[in-house]
Amino acid sequence: MLGDALPEPVQAVLAGVSISSYRVMRRSTTFTYDGKTYPYFCHRYNLAWRNERAVEVPIARDLLDAYKEQRVLEVGNVMSHYFEVEHDVLDKYESGENIINGDVVEFEPDHPYDLVLSVSTLEHVGWDETPREPGKAAIALNRMTTFLAPGGLLVATIPIGYNRELDGVLEGGSLPFTELRALKRTSRWNAWQEVAPASCRAASYDSASVTARCLYVGYLEKPHGHLSDH
Repeated sequence: MLGDALPEPVQAVLAGVSISSYRVMRRSTTFTYDGKTYPYFCHRYNLAWRNERAVEVPIARDLLDAYKEQRVLEVGNVMSHYFEVEHDVLDKYESGENIINGDVVEFEPDHPYDLVLSVSTLEHVGWDETPREPGKAAIALNRMTTFLAPGGLLVATIPIGYNRELDGVLEGGSLPFTELRALKRTSRWNAWQEVAPASCRAASYDSASVTARCLYVGYLEKPHGHLSDH
């Protein structure tokens, strides 16, 4: 996925602090989100123990488990770097088993999906491409809603501060999410806490360590009575 891998010099510096050290200094092995307790996720790929992946991946994996027997599309190849996946993955740049290469704004699925999941991907769409297209991420999100079957669920995690254009659209309420939740990093040792989305407005992004300080999680459920868009 575009922008997913940390630059090698950054990985080299940050790797000096071990996963075990982070586990100790964080003091807690779990976090609470939407009334449920999750274990923090620790993995060496992209130094997941010390950035937003620590909370994104457990939330996303819980969703994937819940939809295991249903039709799932992941937009942006993220979860396969940490687990074996069996669902379809749409990614413009990466290749691999179950990965469909294509641009999300042009994608025409063969069938609707019960779950469309995107983990820290939308902020890169258009923003990290040449030429830059600042409005493309919002177009992509609206396009993703058409991939859903009636009763289907769209869930996207979006680090705040990376793509200010997307942040502004999200905070303005013009995107199709029916629910928006937020998590905030509360310590340098990567502890996170669920907070009101409004408290994350204008949160900065730590470019030096490639780590978000706040994270939005957006939800949209397609009504059961809605006719398919395909």
